[in-house]
Amino acid sequence: MPEAITLGPLLLPTRILQLVLGYLLASWLLGIFSKRSTLDGKEARRILEGGLVFGLIGARASFVVINWAAYLEAPWSAIFLWQPGYDPIAGFAIGAVYSIWRIWRLDSIARPIYLRATLMALTVTATVIIGTNVVANRLADPDRLRAGDQFPNFALQSVDGGTVRLSDFAEQPVVLNFWATWCPPCRREMPLLNSVHLQFADEGLVVLGIAVAEPVALVRAFRDESGVDYPILVDSEGDTPSPDTSSTLLARLGPTGLPTTVFLNTKGVIQRIYVGELSRGFLFDQILPLPSP
Repeated sequence: MPEAITLGPLLLPTRILQLVLGYLLASWLLGIFSKRSTLDGKEARRILEGGLVFGLIGARASFVVINWAAYLEAPWSAIFLWQPGYDPIAGFAIGAVYSIWRIWRLDSIARPIYLRATLMALTVTATVIIGTNVVANRLADPDRLRAGDQFPNFALQSVDGGTVRLSDFAEQPVVLNFWATWCPPCRREMPLLNSVHLQFADEGLVVLGIAVAEPVALVRAFRDESGVDYPILVDSEGDTPSPDTSSTLLARLGPTGLPTTVFLNTKGVIQRIYVGELSRGFLFDQILPLPSP
């Protein structure tokens, strides 16, 4: 399953799209099962909606508590629910507890009927989502890079001149950030990436920005204006350009968009591919488990 789906100018992360479609499917199924069991379909949907809302809030709250140090600098960002950073296990548990509590408050006769209808709707929905992911992964390009794969060594040009290879950072955890000067979320997250670079560079963490299909002069001017300190790479120019290009590297990750960030461990193995704008909490959650050299 691709990390994101592009619809014109919109970049929709697959997980968010699955959540929305899953809720719509579960709600529709719950309405059907409720009618067959002569239940109040509106009450059943309210229970489902409440479970979803409390589950999302619980997933966010749990993530913030686990990564509280990342939110000290800007604690208000914890309520930016559109940014990444959720604990799915905690969210599922809290949503389930809320739904069970709501059902338990119902009449003792209706209670097991509502519970059965809710479980049937959620089971069918989960089966459809899991089955869709399995089929999509089987049909996906076998050459597409996934978590657990070795990221290929590459040679790109630094905006300051010279060739930079991924192998130059052997035994170091690396964050690869694919971006472009015309991409607003890419520009917004660069100060965050720069702060992480400054904070963890002494511990061996490497942050590399890869400008996708843009000329060196444009990228260099933007870098100088923005004050970014971490290395920025571009497609090589000159008489003997490298066979590696930013576009081909990004294409190896499958259908994606910008920005796309790849987290590599000290062996160059992909730990996570994330499509979309980063948040401080999510970024810390990904880099802190990466072993130091």
